[in-house]
This record gives sequence, structure tokens and C-alpha cells, in this order.
Amino acid sequence: RNTLYSKGLHKKRKQGGRLLIFNIGDVVQMKKKHPCGSDQWQIWRMGMDFGIKCMGCGRKVMIPRHKFEKGVKKIVVTGSG
Repeated sequence: RNTLYSKGLHKKRKQGGRLLIFNIGDVVQMKKKHPCGSDQWQIWRMGMDFGIKCMGCGRKVMIPRHKFEKGVKKIVVTGSG
């Protein structure tokens, strides 16, 4: 029996059992669109917060990791990280 699972410390995976791994420079598609109309963002900082840049207007924002991971639809382009 897996003790981590029984204690509730296991890591939840994205829907469909897929696990997404992010790198700096990746372009991701988010579920919600930015007010400029673009839904693609480039990752420029990772940590407890994610720094992302809108590919439409160039606006940079910081969002918490859990909110970022929940809002990502897919990785569009894998950057050099």
C-alpha cells in the first residue's frame, strides 16, 4: 500500500491523467482570453508565482502557481528553458 496516497499527500494530475511540465520560454494557451483578445502567453518566470507575458499586447502579469496550472489548456510551443 502506498503510504503517501493513504495520507493524502499524492500529487493530483491534470484531467485525463496527463501531467504538464512547464519551462521558461514555453507558450501556453489559457482557458480565458486576455482583454486584448489573445489566449496565448509566454512563461518568463517560474516559482511560487508564474510570470507570463501576453503574446497579443506584450503585457506582463504575475499569477499564483495554482491559478496558472488550473487555467492552462495546453502547451502551444516549447521554448528553450
